[in-house]
Amino acid sequence: MDYKEIIFEKSNQIATITFNRPDKLNAMTPRMMGELWDAIRKVEDDPNLRVTIITGAGRGF
Repeated sequence: MDYKEIIFEKSNQIATITFNRPDKLNAMTPRMMGELWDAIRKVEDDPNLRVTIITGAGRGF
């Protein structure tokens, strides 16, 4: 999936999911929910990941 409203990163054993709609204070949209679920599935399928951080870009989370 091509992410437009989240940023998904993996480093060592940590996954970071960043909501990336700072102009809208990261308000959820149907697309963002789909992207979030896709990223969570990727985390679940990767046995090397131990921690998931969910955060927001800008000042709103």
